[in-house]
Amino acid sequence: MSAIIGIMKYQATIDMKAGKTYVAFGLVSFLAIAYGYLIPKFASGTLFEYTKSSHVWMLTTSSIFVTVAAGLAGLFIGAFIGSDVIAQEFESGSIIKLFSLPIRRRDIYIGKFIEKLIFALILSLISVIVAIICGYFFSGYQSYFQWLPAFIGGLILLIAGFTSMGFLFGPLVRQSSFVFGIMFGVWIFFAVIFGILVMKVGYSDGTFAIPFMNMTSVPSSIMSYAVNPSGIFHLQYVSLGTSRYFSISTWKYMILNVVFALIEVLFVFGLGFAIFRKAEIRG
Repeated sequence: MSAIIGIMKYQATIDMKAGKTYVAFGLVSFLAIAYGYLIPKFASGTLFEYTKSSHVWMLTTSSIFVTVAAGLAGLFIGAFIGSDVIAQEFESGSIIKLFSLPIRRRDIYIGKFIEKLIFALILSLISVIVAIICGYFFSGYQSYFQWLPAFIGGLILLIAGFTSMGFLFGPLVRQSSFVFGIMFGVWIFFAVIFGILVMKVGYSDGTFAIPFMNMTSVPSSIMSYAVNPSGIFHLQYVSLGTSRYFSISTWKYMILNVVFALIEVLFVFGLGFAIFRKAEIRG
């Protein structure tokens, strides 16, 4: 445990000096303010659908990670904090020093990932706090605070899911800029697959298994169930000028998204560790 804590402190020191860290903070804060105040105030009914009298702060935060190009916000935030965690160690050669220490590779990998989970928690808290403040100024008193733990957990799962991609591709590519590009390309690939399946066969249980698409909807699914536990979630999917409409119970929508996202994160995390454990130092 002491080795893991040591790696966490080591990674936190690196993050505090990295520009990407502050870009991630700024991006989360900007999106929360934009969706919580600016867009509802200046473009309500045009670019953003917002029910002013609902007082549901989750409408703001869930929209950040769902309606922004179907997950690009989560991808960019996860990429900012995860694309260079492993790759940079190999790229700079500092991995030699880490591997020479009396620390198991498992502890290095787990310590770095836990530190990123804490980072994701901080980003989630910033997003939620800013959303609540913006919602108060725009709509007055906010409600549904009893769902704070579940919602924050959903945001952590979302960010951790995309961050785990960096841990998977880091020991393979070993250049942080390339890792970011691969993460983006992989997300685009699965987004296209998801769109094709939805338009061809419909929105079924199988579509929840499409990698990185389920975790994108975790915050929205938690919000949908919290607001209407016994209701129906209506989804409109538009592709190439064609629209399809689907309906699913809010309970099933939340459970399937959360379960598949958890399985996916654990699988990517485990596969990344298997690659990292056997990685050889080149040159």
